[in-house]
Amino acid sequence: MGKINVYLPDELEQQVKAANISVSPVCQQALQQELQRQARASELQAGMSRIEFVDDDIPKAFTGTQIAMDLDHDTDVFLTKNGRIAVLDHGRSKMFVYDEFSDFAKDCTDNDELVQSVANALGNNHFVELDI
Repeated sequence: MGKINVYLPDELEQQVKAANISVSPVCQQALQQELQRQARASELQAGMSRIEFVDDDIPKAFTGTQIAMDLDHDTDVFLTKNGRIAVLDHGRSKMFVYDEFSDFAKDCTDNDELVQSVANALGNNHFVELDI
């Protein structure tokens, strides 16, 4: 079995030790999840094409692949060649771009199904947080 050193900030190291967490299995699981997420992103990147749309009456285009849609809100979601999430709101002729999934999820709190569809397409774990 291979060996890799993992460096932690001092405070995190103390917390991990105090909680008696076995670092190796936690790191193995996190690394496996990240490898799966990256493999899924690579698959999506391979199927990209030119996407043309109108944003504020200006014709625009980008390279991406569709990862989700919301027919009720006339919205399509794409993964761009730069790894961003582009949301085309056809009803308002607007595009919104997010650098991270977490930013997209925060901005779409009123559409849990769309957020979950995007999370699944990207291989992310996403839970709707309940304030109960």
